[in-house]
Amino acid sequence: MTAARPRRCRRSGYTLLELLAVIAILVTLGGLLAPTFRALGGDSKVKAGADLVRGRIADAKASAMKEGRAYRVAISADGTRVRVSPDEVAYMLAPAADDDDDLGPLVVEDDLPDGVTLAPQLGDGAQSVADQGGWVRVLTCLPDGTCREDVAILEVREPGTHSMIVRVRGLTGASTVTSAATSPLKGANP
Repeated sequence: MTAARPRRCRRSGYTLLELLAVIAILVTLGGLLAPTFRALGGDSKVKAGADLVRGRIADAKASAMKEGRAYRVAISADGTRVRVSPDEVAYMLAPAADDDDDLGPLVVEDDLPDGVTLAPQLGDGAQSVADQGGWVRVLTCLPDGTCREDVAILEVREPGTHSMIVRVRGLTGASTVTSAATSPLKGANP
């Protein structure tokens, strides 16, 4: 007869020390990568605001050419809203309509994302003036596809992130969006 060997119990699992080591590594990696992930989405609101403004400029230009009348792009005095409407006194205080409505002229108002504001960059000594409805005209699109202004520059801002610049060239009505870090704010040449 053979002697019975004591049976060894193998426990499956990890020791407390192994678990603590893995947690320490994960916390360290999270601390190193968290600022990177925050930076990736940090300016998304600014980009969304710049895209909204550029889209509304395109809407104003298209409506001006389609209807044969000037359209204006304006921002609210506090810089949190954008408005597109015909450049006529009758539409200065007209309420915004659904932009899918093809029955009348385009009159649209949009809110910028929370915390994002627009600021027109004016020439030396120039000041923005709000109309009766509290809107500041920044651009007028003409029926021939050009703009009344030689150049229009709007800075899209959010505290804590870098700004974006929306620049419209009057001669062609073309708009570009660039980072404020790479684009000078002043000057007439886009």
